[in-house]
Amino acid sequence: AIGGVINIITRKPTQLRLYSSGEYGTYNTYAQNLDLETKHGNWGLQIGSRFDRTDGFDLDKSTPHTNGMERIKRFNLDSKITRKLSKAFDLTLNGNFFRERKNWIESEYIDPFTYTFDDEENNYRYSAGSKLNFQPSPRTLVDFNIYGTYYDHLWEKFTASGNLSDKSRTEDYLSEASVNA
Repeated sequence: AIGGVINIITRKPTQLRLYSSGEYGTYNTYAQNLDLETKHGNWGLQIGSRFDRTDGFDLDKSTPHTNGMERIKRFNLDSKITRKLSKAFDLTLNGNFFRERKNWIESEYIDPFTYTFDDEENNYRYSAGSKLNFQPSPRTLVDFNIYGTYYDHLWEKFTASGNLSDKSRTEDYLSEASVNA
């Protein structure tokens, strides 16, 4: 150009996205989502949460136990961090937390009596993982993955007077490592 050229190059802007939604329905059923996603340069972050609850319902009120859906409360939290390490390498770290609580009424008939019980179920899950992608060419991709989870399940059965009648507990540990080409 005759008068000269001025070329202004700015930094890449930070991208931010926030999303929320909610639902409400019969039996006091409620769900709420909240998600956040941001990207800055070679870094990315995603956080998502969900809360659900319902009072449940009983399809047959002539029986003393729950015939339908139990009362439920759930909470889930997910997170993911991404990083572009180089032209050929991408790293992803993720984590998850889940909590669920269920309540319902159970009954047993032992001639001539019917006994009712309040059942409670609590579930927890903690998960984490990492993934390294190596893509030396457009036609070649190798994934290195490590994943682990811990799951805790507790079920308890209470008499009408509030005494513990029965219970079971399960704890599971799972892990996995893989290479995919």
